[in-house]
This record gives sequence, structure tokens and C-alpha cells, in this order.
Amino acid sequence: AASCDYAAVGCSNLTQKVVALSSPKSGADHYVEIGFASGAGTLAAGANTGDIQSRINKGDWSNFSESDDYSYATNTAYADASKVTVYVDGTLANGIEP
Repeated sequence: AASCDYAAVGCSNLTQKVVALSSPKSGADHYVEIGFASGAGTLAAGANTGDIQSRINKGDWSNFSESDDYSYATNTAYADASKVTVYVDGTLANGIEP
């Protein structure tokens, strides 16, 4: 499950879901998709959404094994994350897929 803990644009303006990859890759068999709800407004070129704090968990709340997770990082501050991908209208706009 994916949950929004905080979003500068308001959690009600986000959509979130966990999606299984149709062709799993090494270190990646699911991904979290975060989108924007219909009617949530527009984002001007060069603008940003502000902070989005999302959380994922298993249905039974057991721990994940992150040892082979493609995009896992231990950052303690904001940093570029090339292993996190961004798509705009279905086209890869930023990041590197596994």
C-alpha cells in the first residue's frame, strides 16, 4: 500500500498506487506510482510541487528486504536520485530505469 503523509500541494491532490512490473528487473519487481488527481491544477514550466512525503508498506506490515532494491538509498538530506524515474505523459523525462 502507498500512503501520503504530507504534500505541499495537499494529499487529496495526489494519487498513489503500487504497481507490479510486467517484466521484473533485477532489484525491481514493483514500483510506486505517484500522480496528480483530476482537477488538481497545473504546474508551470520550471515550477515544482514542493515536498511530497509518501510511505509504502506491506499489507501485513512486515518488513521489506531493501538489500536488493534498485532505488533504495540512505540519504539524510535532499539529493538527486537518478534511480527514481519521472514520466510525463508516459515518456521518461528524468532518471534511469533498472
